[in-house]
Amino acid sequence: TSKDVAFVLNTIQKFPQGDVYSIGRYIGSIETPDQATVVIKLKEPFSRFLYYLLTGYRIFPEHVFTNKDMSNFTARDIQYIVGTGPYRVVEANFDSQIFRFAAYEKYWGGQPQIKSIVVRVIDESAPIPIMLKTGQCSMAMITNPALVAPAITDPKLKVAVARGWPYQGSFYTPAGLVVLNTAVYPFNITLFRQALAYAINKERIIQLALQGFGEIASSGQLPLSSPWRPQDLNEITYNISKAREILRSLGFVEGPDKMFRYPNGSLLSIKIIHTGGVASNIVPLIIQDWRAAGIDASEEVLTRLTYVNNLAYGYYQAALLLTNRPTDPDFVLTVFMDRNPAPTPIGQSVQYWGWTRYLNPEFNNYIMMARSAISDAEAYKYYAEAQRIAARDQWVIPLYYAKAIWVFNAADFTGWDPLFAGQGFPSHETILSVKPYQQQVVTVVTERVVTERAPVVTVTETQRITTVTSVAPPQQTEQPWLLYTLIAAIVVIAIAAIVIFRTSMAGRKT
Repeated sequence: TSKDVAFVLNTIQKFPQGDVYSIGRYIGSIETPDQATVVIKLKEPFSRFLYYLLTGYRIFPEHVFTNKDMSNFTARDIQYIVGTGPYRVVEANFDSQIFRFAAYEKYWGGQPQIKSIVVRVIDESAPIPIMLKTGQCSMAMITNPALVAPAITDPKLKVAVARGWPYQGSFYTPAGLVVLNTAVYPFNITLFRQALAYAINKERIIQLALQGFGEIASSGQLPLSSPWRPQDLNEITYNISKAREILRSLGFVEGPDKMFRYPNGSLLSIKIIHTGGVASNIVPLIIQDWRAAGIDASEEVLTRLTYVNNLAYGYYQAALLLTNRPTDPDFVLTVFMDRNPAPTPIGQSVQYWGWTRYLNPEFNNYIMMARSAISDAEAYKYYAEAQRIAARDQWVIPLYYAKAIWVFNAADFTGWDPLFAGQGFPSHETILSVKPYQQQVVTVVTERVVTERAPVVTVTETQRITTVTSVAPPQQTEQPWLLYTLIAAIVVIAIAAIVIFRTSMAGRKT
């Protein structure tokens, strides 16, 4: 009811550390004149308020969470779940990681033609191409583009791409970026960070690591094709000579081996940390580029927990971050904007937005003016200035925005037109469009990268769908405290219609 909505908004004001999009500070009052109406009055203009409110926050039942410690309360009973999708949770086993869903007969958008779904967690290293070819799954969400070619050797399998994964009323686009620790020398020098950016061949990464499924990211952090990107932005493009020139100007000494050294004679070395998977295809390319620029670059593969801890405490130089993000200008520009009055010291933990330890009052001021704008034209002007600072200062080096890729079995299911049109899955239209050719058990495997989530799989059939979704790192934890449990549940609801699996044993119970 409206009281649940008011409860959530009041809670994020009470616990601002969980207000990841900072909307609480703008809320003046919240009224609930009836069970279906919420009236929110703002203290001041906030141009992105509705966008964040409708796409970034979840509803918690007031009767469950009242007087609970929101930072340490795990709600695992399905009665706690509040959702608005075409499926409802009928069973959730967190020990076995199996979740069952049934079509919701009162769904406002119509009846989905797949009546039940089983979602279970699988390891992201599962042999998805083999599963597709052998009929173990009918659809797979592909996060590693290298898997596409071996998967489509079967003529029954087709590929569709979208600009992102449909999620909570928005599209979350796969993205790759290098996060830099600006609290340590020489990463605290703007020119040094520029040299690192000049030395990276982004187009080569897209062609070799992503198999062409992506576009170069602007130096100002948005996609090059974004309507919010100023056309006169000073882009940092691949230029090894320029990178080496900058390093010389900073006093680094070039040896006979063409490698740069500090004045004391030690090698200029950088270690890139990452968590493996697709990152293992990308990092070696960056290392080659940086070594060509005279930097002794190396890599270290860490567990996700260690990776996140190193970023949080500042125990790193550079990190490759693979994540999914909406391409809204405010989100992209502020996601790594340290919100503390001073940079967080190394050794002191910070939320993801402070991982770079970068702080710039001028940049923050442009963001706040854009948020206070009363028209898109006015907001564009200020976001453009913020992008100019981002392109210059490079506290993160944006690499690419990739495509969301689906491989599916067109022989078993029909209604794929919305997917081919780039709608993605599970958008409202594609969920209601896809249907089996005949009554049969179908299995779907979906691989999906989400911020800090475990892999998930879904299997689907006419009467039952089992979907497998593999959740890979990124450690861009966009979700607050313990929204985890309910977030996961609602994500699962969204994924529910995403994938359509076939089990090889008809009548088998999952």
